Amino acid sequence: MIVVCALLPYLAVRNYPHVHDDHLLRGPTSLAVDERVDWPTLLSGDFFGTFEQPTGNTGFWRPVILATYRWEHQLAGESSAGFAWLGHVVTVLCHLAASLGLWRMVLALGLGSPSALLAAALFALHPLHVESVAWISGRTDVLATALCWWGTAWWIERKGSWPSAALAVLAFCAALLTKEPALVLVGMAAALAHCRGMTWRRALAAPALAIVAALSLRAVVFGLAPQVSSAGYMGPESAAHRWWTWAAILPDMLRFTVWPDSASPIHPVAAATGWGSPGVLAGLAALVLVMAACSWSWRRREAPWVLASTLTLGTLLVLAPWTRFAMGFDDVAGPLYDRYLYAMAAVPGVILCTLLARFIDPAPWKALGAVALCAVALGPATARRAQMWASEEAFARAGLAVAPGSANMWTQLGSAQLESLRTLGDESAGAAAVESFDQALALDAQHRFAGLNRFITLAILRREPQAREAAEALLAQRGTDPGVLHNVAGWHASRGRYEAAAQLYERELMGGSALPGTMEALNACAEALAAQKARLSSPASDGNADALAPAAGGG
Repeated sequence: MIVVCALLPYLAVRNYPHVHDDHLLRGPTSLAVDERVDWPTLLSGDFFGTFEQPTGNTGFWRPVILATYRWEHQLAGESSAGFAWLGHVVTVLCHLAASLGLWRMVLALGLGSPSALLAAALFALHPLHVESVAWISGRTDVLATALCWWGTAWWIERKGSWPSAALAVLAFCAALLTKEPALVLVGMAAALAHCRGMTWRRALAAPALAIVAALSLRAVVFGLAPQVSSAGYMGPESAAHRWWTWAAILPDMLRFTVWPDSASPIHPVAAATGWGSPGVLAGLAALVLVMAACSWSWRRREAPWVLASTLTLGTLLVLAPWTRFAMGFDDVAGPLYDRYLYAMAAVPGVILCTLLARFIDPAPWKALGAVALCAVALGPATARRAQMWASEEAFARAGLAVAPGSANMWTQLGSAQLESLRTLGDESAGAAAVESFDQALALDAQHRFAGLNRFITLAILRREPQAREAAEALLAQRGTDPGVLHNVAGWHASRGRYEAAAQLYERELMGGSALPGTMEALNACAEALAAQKARLSSPASDGNADALAPAAGGG
């Protein structure tokens, strides 16, 4: 029944394409796919690294995920659709493993089999999970959670025996190399083992050894405090504002684990600036209540309650702004993304089944009936929510339904429509893309990608006067941006204006951060210019010079 609950809502996901960050992590220039990247570079690189810049991008080191991406690409070969299909299948199977891991762990904590079944089924069906399960880039949370819960189950079931310790250490260490917040789940394993009768010394053995091993590997390979590019949005500048904002989102984080907000890849969060900002006092009150629940559960030493309270408190604290990190969309001032709450979504089911255990456990048919009802009620809702990851356009429209004033979402929509123009030659999609980029620029005139993508769309549509105007505006605003210089130069070259293109390629190279292929493009322009001069200096060209001059001047 857990298998059915974990897989059935996501049957259609296997045919979804790569969406959003998938292109950065699994695209042709990513560490996982670029054939120039060897295994040592892959396993020591930044999660969002490239061949040209393998480290120093985000500071995230997740070699286990990059290794799975590389293996999938090798299995899929040259088929991009097959690569996406395999990525989705593996991610859904990781969700199944996490659901089964929760079942085994809850059994090890002392709940009866019927109660554990219902708790795991509720987790498997939770609508909050679609961002983590239907999106390949969300695999980090899913796999880390699965590894931690299986490791905890092995550690507790075998009472800390050496074989179970070895398995647990491997699972915990792999989880920490999958996503950094797995530290909460690894630490929680020690607390749960202690509640189940182990001494603190034995309970801490496997988790502590895994943490030391993972940190040592990181220090040797990647560095404990790597240099991170500040180009991406990392939340409010003020440390105080980041803490107030975190407090303001706590009520929503708790609410989402019971029932998530509208299906959207983005939950807009305005930066909080003090005690009086919306949600701050409510968030602090919620934090106090969670801490009180954690204290109460520890005094009772009942493992399911300790699991629920420590998992909640740990998740809230790990998302606190102890340090700045890449936030993604600048519409979100605090870390309010569904994927961050993947493991915490188990809490409502664990609490419910702990409360109902004395009614459910003596009559397993009640648990089976409850699971069937939950599957009928939650399965279709989860499947519908997963559709927002069915394409780039679906992703963008889901975001705009929640945040119609988001320049980022309008840019995402325009980029999806631009891709339809490129791949399908759909000029109506191109016209719609221009309108979407215009909406984005109306909201943010300096948006990093909207202006450039609008110019590219106009160039493909051959709206030459508008494209020329857009190119001049881009060069005036961002004349040192290698992306701007490269694309405008390519447009000039495609129209036979090789001298103008060569000048822009030279500027791009002088900036020190030229895109791949810039030198080759410059050489091609030089060869084309030489060929033009040779034709103009030939006798045939001289004889026709008077005839060509008026047309050239008129042009």
